[in-house]
Amino acid sequence: METESKTCEKCQKLFYLDIDDLSFYKRMDVPIPNYCSACRNNRRLIYRNFKTLYKRNSDLSGKSMISMYSPDSLYTVYEVSEWWGDGWDPMSYGVDFDFKKPFFEQLDSLFKKVPRASLGQTNCTNSEYVNMAHNSKNCYLCFGCVENEDCDYGHIVWSSKDTIDNLYIFKSESCYECVDCLYCNKLFYSEECESCADSIGLFDCRGCTDCIGCVGLNGKSYYVFNQPVSK
Repeated sequence: METESKTCEKCQKLFYLDIDDLSFYKRMDVPIPNYCSACRNNRRLIYRNFKTLYKRNSDLSGKSMISMYSPDSLYTVYEVSEWWGDGWDPMSYGVDFDFKKPFFEQLDSLFKKVPRASLGQTNCTNSEYVNMAHNSKNCYLCFGCVENEDCDYGHIVWSSKDTIDNLYIFKSESCYECVDCLYCNKLFYSEECESCADSIGLFDCRGCTDCIGCVGLNGKSYYVFNQPVSK
């Protein structure tokens, strides 16, 4: 297969473009990339900061706050309640378009002037360290947090309560170290489970209670390592 090799300007690693890549760039009339695919992907993803938090001051009041924007960020950042409030003029950053200057240069300048909320939050209470969150209360270091209460250290935790260290759980309560679980209660160290309770170490189980170390069970109670035991 015909390929072209290039050295990435970012990481200095060698990468290759095959004939399909080259023909696509030619058809679209765009230049061949100078970055490898991994570095190009990093540039795309860095546009949105989800989980890294910083301590900085609000550009409106000078108030110390937690923010997804670093202190040396070039953007204008307001504390969440200030951004949602009426204490600033939304017309203050307006500018006239200058046809003598490049469009993207002016767009970049506008992006830096338009105020941004320090965190992606709506209607959250006592949850200073959560980002991309909505209707949540008493949560800490949860990201993608929707309608939760008393949840800590989670990612994409929705409609849950009293959960710690979970990834992708929904409508669950008192769970710890669970991944991809729905409608569970007092479930620990489990994955891909639904409607399970009072159990430890389950995988791919449905409607199970009082089980330990089981896989693929449905509607079972008092099982250990997939074997029935007495209550």
